Amino acid sequence: MRLRAALCAVMLVLVAPSCADVPTEVSGREQREITFTVVSEFLKRLNPDDFAVIYLSDEFLQFSIDSAFIAKFSSRTGSLQIGRRDEVAVSYDIMPEGTLLLEPCAPRLSGWTAVQCLSFAATSSYGGQYRYELHRDALGRWVVTRKTIVWIT
Repeated sequence: MRLRAALCAVMLVLVAPSCADVPTEVSGREQREITFTVVSEFLKRLNPDDFAVIYLSDEFLQFSIDSAFIAKFSSRTGSLQIGRRDEVAVSYDIMPEGTLLLEPCAPRLSGWTAVQCLSFAATSSYGGQYRYELHRDALGRWVVTRKTIVWIT
């Protein structure tokens, strides 16, 4: 009986630190880094001539997008601006001609994996949502390791 108690105590000591090291919240700085990585991944797959204006919404984020955040993106993808759906949409799922709306949700952690969804809309026949999974690389940068289609039109 004492041996079993001693083994349980040793197991608890070995397991407890590893469980405590698993992050459960995403800091403000990490939210910005994750969102930048996800939006960059989406934008690099676009044809630069597809959209004259791309609106980036912070409606579902836990931080405000500002001009400094926008300035970090490559200028190869048209004019990136801050805008929410209710400010820029012609109707719920239709944007003005030549524009695209990106709506990232607040990132969350699941163990050592960050998860963030990104919705996009331009017309009633072009829109959808992707789910991105990210991990930190050896240099501590967030990298997309998996992208899944949630829905798409």
